[in-house]
Amino acid sequence: MSLSRTHWSTLIWFALPTLVGLRSIAAQEKSMTIALVQTLADSTATATIIREPGSKGRTLVVVREDSADATTLAAALTSLDRSRLFDGEELTNEVIITLHGRRSPASLRTLERQRADAYVSRLRNAKPEQLAGFGLAKTLVVTLAPLPKTG
Repeated sequence: MSLSRTHWSTLIWFALPTLVGLRSIAAQEKSMTIALVQTLADSTATATIIREPGSKGRTLVVVREDSADATTLAAALTSLDRSRLFDGEELTNEVIITLHGRRSPASLRTLERQRADAYVSRLRNAKPEQLAGFGLAKTLVVTLAPLPKTG
């Protein structure tokens, strides 16, 4: 066997498990849909977080368009993170979190504000589309950040 064949054969044996591992990591990534809607079921709510059960369940962060700003979205994302920590990633029952009121803009950390501002800007520029259960909405699909390991 020539040296170049040995080289490629060795490379394939080392690279293949890595590629398969990366694909399985990508398959485990969960996403959420952030949506701007005209109205929410609770007319006094500023945002609603919906986490559907099962491995294929949707995660939705739905914000009323007239209350969409960095502080509202940051509060919703913080509530979602808390739910993921306390309720787990895969649910057996649907979880609905309704937010009322506003967070103080001064309470946002710099990274929270930057991330939320970027999401709100992208949402405002998004083309409206049908969102199951909500009708016409401006949506943005975002990969959920992995939760910190507890132990």
